[in-house]
Amino acid sequence: KNRLDEIIGAFVEIRGSSSLLADGIDGLIEYGSERIVLSMGKLTLTVRGSGLTLRFYTKTKIGIEGDISGVEYERTAS
Repeated sequence: KNRLDEIIGAFVEIRGSSSLLADGIDGLIEYGSERIVLSMGKLTLTVRGSGLTLRFYTKTKIGIEGDISGVEYERTAS
């Protein structure tokens, strides 16, 4: 990653309650139909809901679909 990526971080787009797109992720930490956890540098992003599935997943991008009920950011230990 370059310095600009560290400043800007990941780009997250939520469409309604059924679609989430994230660009700039570091990896997939946990995957299940009710919870998906992503690594985003110094943050983790948790997506909660039901029927969650991966629409696509690449090294830095992910698309999640399903009935999304919540999205939460948490700082990781430095």
